[in-house]
Amino acid sequence: MAKHKSSGRGWIKWIGGIVIGVVVIIIALLVAAPMLVPVDTVRAQIVSAVKDATGRDLDIKGGLSVSVFPSLAVTAKDVTFSNASWAGDKPMASLAKLDLHLRLLPLLSKHIEISSFVLEKPVIDLQTDKNGRGNWEFGQVATAGTATPAQQQKGVAKEAAPAGTKPASGGGGLGIGEIALGDVRIIDGQVAYHDGVTNKTDGADAINLKVSLPNMDSPLALDGSATWHQKPVQLTLDAKNPRELLNAGAGSQVGLKFSADTIKLAFNGMLSVAGTPKGNGDVDLSVPSIRNLVAWSTGKPLDAPGDGLGPFSLKGKVTVDGAKYGLGGVQLALDQIKGTGDLTVDTGGARPSLKGKLAVDKLDLNHYMAAEKGAGGGSTASNTAAPAKTNAGGNTQQAQGWSDEPIDASGLKAADLNIGLAADAIVYRKLDIGKTAAQITLDNGRLTLDLSDMALYQGDVKGRVQVDATAAALATNANLSINKVQAGPLLQALANNDRVTGQIVVDTQLTSHGKSQKELVSALNGKGSLALQNGVIKGIDLVGLVKDAATSVVGGKGGETQISTASGTYVITNGILTNKDLKVSAPQLSASGQGTVPLPSRTVDYKLTASVVSTLAVPINVKGSWDNIGWNVDLAGMATQNVGNAAKLVGSGAAGLGNAAGGAANGAGGALKGLGKSLFGN
Repeated sequence: MAKHKSSGRGWIKWIGGIVIGVVVIIIALLVAAPMLVPVDTVRAQIVSAVKDATGRDLDIKGGLSVSVFPSLAVTAKDVTFSNASWAGDKPMASLAKLDLHLRLLPLLSKHIEISSFVLEKPVIDLQTDKNGRGNWEFGQVATAGTATPAQQQKGVAKEAAPAGTKPASGGGGLGIGEIALGDVRIIDGQVAYHDGVTNKTDGADAINLKVSLPNMDSPLALDGSATWHQKPVQLTLDAKNPRELLNAGAGSQVGLKFSADTIKLAFNGMLSVAGTPKGNGDVDLSVPSIRNLVAWSTGKPLDAPGDGLGPFSLKGKVTVDGAKYGLGGVQLALDQIKGTGDLTVDTGGARPSLKGKLAVDKLDLNHYMAAEKGAGGGSTASNTAAPAKTNAGGNTQQAQGWSDEPIDASGLKAADLNIGLAADAIVYRKLDIGKTAAQITLDNGRLTLDLSDMALYQGDVKGRVQVDATAAALATNANLSINKVQAGPLLQALANNDRVTGQIVVDTQLTSHGKSQKELVSALNGKGSLALQNGVIKGIDLVGLVKDAATSVVGGKGGETQISTASGTYVITNGILTNKDLKVSAPQLSASGQGTVPLPSRTVDYKLTASVVSTLAVPINVKGSWDNIGWNVDLAGMATQNVGNAAKLVGSGAAGLGNAAGGAANGAGGALKGLGKSLFGN
């Protein structure tokens, strides 16, 4: 497979190599041939030499004209070059006309001066077989059994050729000192490439190329165009000093432009391509739509969620050192996002590596995410809604469940990252996040997000989140500190619930593992603490409820409760959050509570016991789904709990006991009466 990749990348080099090789063969034969040798003899010698060198057939079906002095001139028409034996009957290369004019005297000094070299309608057919072997690899056979036993013993497999042909030599190069190119053109060419491994075919046509190179110390100019995937593309290259471009050292000033209606790329700077490519300069990239670019270049739409990935632009200083690329002073824009930064990319490792820092204004992630399951009033098979439930107030509402669709985390293994990110604002689902500073590292599928600061609803969040995608199931770990965040807008964004307001302070440590959202929630474990300060609980007046249980409204629709402080700790085991030590203080009110929040079912099962000074304690059950929590008074619990309160008054005398018993009876009776009114309206 490695050979396949290198061959695929090298086919462009092969085109230039084969052209130069054929030209050299022709030059050698024609210079050595006597002036009076018939053209047919010259034709036969050329065909034979190509056969000896490649094992393939060269056929010059049209006319062939040759002249030697004052310069070598060769014109050949209707030329074909046969394909590999396994690649079918279609020629590997053909052209309507070849016209070559070469000065002879400079050859004595190993200088090539081509005054004219024109290829008209060349057609190149490149293929690989199912093992990735290319039809341009002349030294290999395509099928077993075509090599002789001696060749097989040596580990050398030559492509089958008629008896008497000579093997291709592995010469060490032409030893050319100088090159000068006059009128060098390709007119209306075609290149096709079929990948036998993936069974995909690609190619370009309407290829036109013009090259000008007076000498190695004069500017090189290349101007080309083609049609690729039904769209015209343009390429221009200017090199001030070709000799320095091809030698190691400072390099040559180079200008490169590539343009199509889906992308425009320009580079202007110094470049050296000898040995390890090196260079630096200014780069300017403009893409009207990333989605359209991917669809055009790959032949299929981009499989990415959301409605983003539209316009993209990038400007900056680029450096090249082999497989390492740097971008400094970057100015980029993606959709409505604008940013600056410095980045380095290393493609020489097992995975591309990206390092640097990036600062953006508003980062709206919703444009790059799939719509939430069940949004728009519907539900899907991968996010089936939980059965409808009726809360304590008689209201029915459909609660949404967690998605059991497998999470695709393969992208976490595609590259390594170490990016410092600063954002003025971030939007994620319904969350509006303020100024944020974070360090993002990704190492072979292990993602770590270090939050040094994140402004959130007038408070801030700090901590670390880790995701390990190296195994089949995701493993997560989070340590977060949430300080003085306003609970109302946060809960509204997270759970579409605004019944609790005030400042929240949370410290939490969480771990989980799973292949889907549902599995991750069900396997959640951890612990933490929670505090609410200067808040309000909407939907229930605990003070009024305790003073007169009969006037309370079942279902959480009656008034609100002011909270000075509420605090407690919790433990999460397999997705079940348990709290046993909630303490609440408020004007005229004290309360304690305990219960569970089963996260997988998105429900609450909690009991809060509230009391006002000199009045009875009132147990309150809090139950229901997150988006439809209900409240009701536990009358049986209230009677049982307040027997002890009455007994405490025995020491004050019979009158005190009677008053306490009477108060308990009146309170219980009033509660029953109020409950009847709430449930039945009478």
